[in-house]
Amino acid sequence: MRECGSCTKCCEGGLSIKINGQEIYGKGCPLVLLNKGCSIYEDPSRPSGCHTFSCGWLKNPDVPEEFKPDLVDTIIIFPINDPNLIGVAPANEKISPEVLTWANTYSKENKLELYVQRKVYLP
Repeated sequence: MRECGSCTKCCEGGLSIKINGQEIYGKGCPLVLLNKGCSIYEDPSRPSGCHTFSCGWLKNPDVPEEFKPDLVDTIIIFPINDPNLIGVAPANEKISPEVLTWANTYSKENKLELYVQRKVYLP
């Protein structure tokens, strides 16, 4: 089973989340210790979106090993609320062309709608 390890890309600003009622986007989560993980990972006060989010690399073995977000600076998303979608979002500035090409092919082969997003909201 895959694990995040030192990958903190979902916390570094490419995704959006609300912490204490304030939306954090583009700045990165103030609770993350870069390349280490969440400073309050075990704390029940950790935002609910953090508890439920798993990137596509973690939850789908079809995603190539080399597409771990900290290696490609891109996050693959299989939304739990819509099994007919696959998404890609930049972890920082740009989406990896290799990931985008793979996601486009994968979406066609599996009859999924592909969306390329600049911002993803985690409630």
